Amino acid sequence: MRPEIASGLNPEALHLILHPTEQCNFRCTYCYERFDIGRMPPDVIAGIKRLLARRHDLRQLHIGWFGGEPLVALDVIRVLSRAFQTHSELHGIDYSADITTNGYRLTAPVMRELVGFGVSHYQISMDGDKPCHDLTRLRANGEGSFDTIWKNLSDVMGTDLEFKITLRIHYHNDNLDSIDALIDRLVAAFPGDERLELYFKNVSPLGSANDKNFPFVERERRKAVETRFAERVDGRLPVMGGLAGTGYVCYACRPNSLVIRADGTISKCTVALYDDRNMMGRLLPDGTLDLDQSKLQPWIEILLNGTDEGRACPVKCLPQAETTGIAAK
Repeated sequence: MRPEIASGLNPEALHLILHPTEQCNFRCTYCYERFDIGRMPPDVIAGIKRLLARRHDLRQLHIGWFGGEPLVALDVIRVLSRAFQTHSELHGIDYSADITTNGYRLTAPVMRELVGFGVSHYQISMDGDKPCHDLTRLRANGEGSFDTIWKNLSDVMGTDLEFKITLRIHYHNDNLDSIDALIDRLVAAFPGDERLELYFKNVSPLGSANDKNFPFVERERRKAVETRFAERVDGRLPVMGGLAGTGYVCYACRPNSLVIRADGTISKCTVALYDDRNMMGRLLPDGTLDLDQSKLQPWIEILLNGTDEGRACPVKCLPQAETTGIAAK
């Protein structure tokens, strides 16, 4: 059995993707989220703590912070992170964490606090240099966000903290030249700093109201576009390759991975949030999982019996699947 599949079946490992809130301080023009659920309430926080207390067999715990924008609810992250660290230290559990954030509130003091909570990997998105970025990654008040994100990035890269930032650079037909300019800016500011890696990702139609008119790059052109960007970087910063054809197994088809939304809904995928096939139960306040096994099983079957393409994005292979993609924060 391939290691990527075996790790998803490991009963001693647990991967939880937590939404401390589903509100966001951004309104990116291609975003698929609805922001109709608020901050994680005390009963869901208590349920997460009790879920861990029930897992006496646990040896590995990995937490992914997602949203909305998770740093809008930093207080929830604090409370739960302290609980995860205490529980893991007490029971000899290997604990780690990551966060997907728009970077607007990721100041150096916040980064230092998060690193102290064991959050070692950060994914931040940018949409080219300032003029193009500020057209698509809008704040909720309609203003741009580039200057603040760039200052935060510069400040955290200027610390001696140990972390990994994957800078997810979104491209579309209208910002290709702007991404060239962003690359030049990045390699001039942070040459050779391996704490920062670049990941070039096409903007995909994930259900936004603007999908119909958005200038998506055609599938057959994407490899050439990403090769162009990598050549411009020219080894001066690490570049993360695409996921297709790498044997990547999505978290969503792993039995030991669950999404817990801010209201306690249990899901498998962070993209198909409003798809009934992805709403398979609830976390109860006592820490038990009330799951619909008939909804859960098709995701797991893709891991066990599916194709590599299906394992890379299982939602595409579910019966009557609505085409979606990998989350774009």
